[in-house]
Amino acid sequence: MTTASPPSQPIPSEQNAYARADEHIGEAIVALSDPVRLEPGIRNAIAYDAGGMGTGELSNVEVSYTLEDLRDDEIPSARNERYFAVLKEFWTQRGYVLVSDTAEGDDPQPPGFRAVHVEHPADRCHLSLKQGGQYNLWITASMTALTAKAE
Repeated sequence: MTTASPPSQPIPSEQNAYARADEHIGEAIVALSDPVRLEPGIRNAIAYDAGGMGTGELSNVEVSYTLEDLRDDEIPSARNERYFAVLKEFWTQRGYVLVSDTAEGDDPQPPGFRAVHVEHPADRCHLSLKQGGQYNLWITASMTALTAKAE
């Protein structure tokens, strides 16, 4: 598993972090080049205190969406396999660091589950594409401990 340190300058606000997380997700969805609807899921910010040593002035921003395929002409398992391949290639070609891919034996999951996790090298945004046991998909972007805490 790969880990990286946060960038030298925090993103100035939670709103900016939400916008940047949505930007990362939007770029990934465009790369799929399929008609996909994003159903909003988790959207939160949690105060972050690095091991009790900091002041708690940072927060972790997370955005998650369920992907709803608008076509009905493909078997879900085949579609998902294609989505994983497309996004993994898209992310790695753009310099994202592959943190883990459960299909490659990293972090084994129950049957039917799969996850690919990457990290953007500049802003340290963590992105994940995950598949549930019923072939449902969701995509998550997390700006970990980067943003100034909202007032």
